Amino acid sequence: MKIDSKKSSSIWVLITRIVTVFFSIVYSILSKYFLGDNATSLIGSTAIVNSYNRYVDIAVEPIVSGITRRTPEYLEENKTEELKCLTNSSFTLSMIIALIACIINLILGVFSDNDFTKMLFFTMAFGSVFKVMNRFISVQKSAVMQLVFLSRITTYTLIFTYLFSIFLIYSFGVIGFYISTFLITSLSGIILYSYFGFNKYSFQIDYTILKESLLYSLPMLIFGFSEIFIFTLDKIILGNFIKIEKLGVYNFSFQSSQILFGLVISYFGSMYSYYVVDFNKFNTREKLFSFFNNEISKLLIFLSFFIIGLLVFFELITKYVLIDFINGLPTLYLFTTISIMFTSHYLFYVYLLVFKENLVLIKISLISIVISSILFFILYFHEGSIFSFAILVVVLYFMRSFILVTLGSKSINNNKLIILFITRVFSFSLIPFFYFLISYIKLSNDFLTTIFLKIIICGLVLFINIFLLEKGQEMLSEMVKIIKKKI
Repeated sequence: MKIDSKKSSSIWVLITRIVTVFFSIVYSILSKYFLGDNATSLIGSTAIVNSYNRYVDIAVEPIVSGITRRTPEYLEENKTEELKCLTNSSFTLSMIIALIACIINLILGVFSDNDFTKMLFFTMAFGSVFKVMNRFISVQKSAVMQLVFLSRITTYTLIFTYLFSIFLIYSFGVIGFYISTFLITSLSGIILYSYFGFNKYSFQIDYTILKESLLYSLPMLIFGFSEIFIFTLDKIILGNFIKIEKLGVYNFSFQSSQILFGLVISYFGSMYSYYVVDFNKFNTREKLFSFFNNEISKLLIFLSFFIIGLLVFFELITKYVLIDFINGLPTLYLFTTISIMFTSHYLFYVYLLVFKENLVLIKISLISIVISSILFFILYFHEGSIFSFAILVVVLYFMRSFILVTLGSKSINNNKLIILFITRVFSFSLIPFFYFLISYIKLSNDFLTTIFLKIIICGLVLFINIFLLEKGQEMLSEMVKIIKKKI
């Protein structure tokens, strides 16, 4: 079996995510522009449908997590037959879940009162089947470290899908939006299965291997459920006492920030098997955590550039094009402040998985679910505002990250490394937080001048962070050398 190098895989995963980010932003803006008055209602309906469809992610999570966790072990031990049984058993169970998801969406669509929501449930009924297929194949190919070709197919498919979807919405309006929703959800899954599925996967179940895989993934399932719980319950509750148009504005802000979350999740999810191999090279947890801190540094630098660019972009767009969504900017700023924390949070989670700290992950998950349930329902009975729900989501995520680091750091037993990790994350978190604060300080009467000043201030904070890092200094030194050669 050919295994792609970490460097080439990493480059192609990032290319895929950058393409996805760019075209999803263009699609999102143009679709809202073309749909006019229907845009906010459709986005609100999409928020409701996607929130209910999170159960599909929860159901599939233990399957794909089991593949992610067990495959590197089978590869290392050269257990070819066991790996084949794991793959086929997981594929069969995934398709059963996809069929159940299809039926549930059809039922929800029948009983829905809102026409937009009803049609989107019907769309997702069939889209969910291929969505699960896409998720399974992507994870399986990532687990066996064959990412380059997979990423190329995904990249080209996404470019075509988004461009064709824009054409559909422009030509057919709301009907085009339904078709484009199906294509964005499904087309990658259809193409990946057409290429990989017919010869590679078969319908069979080895209950022994599948049971071992699912037991391994139990903490991942609970941890993933707590993640979904925080990012879904707010929209379900808000949908009960605010107009669907207002929910659309709230969801627009959340979806915009999700571009960054998607970047982080896709990168770590795809590179997980490589991290397992890297982590196994270290004979002590301290050495491993030093490596871990170095990886965090590179990712935080990369993500910070994205954050500044994203905030500036959406501020310009809502000012000049999507004026109806300008009230959603404060919640967008808030949601974006979580992005830096999410990067470190997720890599810390991978670290604990490698060392099988299952009990720690389960504790973190259960505490998160209990706290978020209590706080969300307090806001529900007081009919909290959209902004108060956004603040609560941010607070909950920071609390969850604090619990993760507090409980997880006991397995490292080196306070110096933990403090270095926390300081690094906190200092980079200041970049989106400064942007949020500066937005409420009148730096200039001119809108574009204010944007320019925000870029300068946040860029300066980023530069200071880079300069204070050893890895950052190496990167700056390399840049200087390149510039000198050019000159």
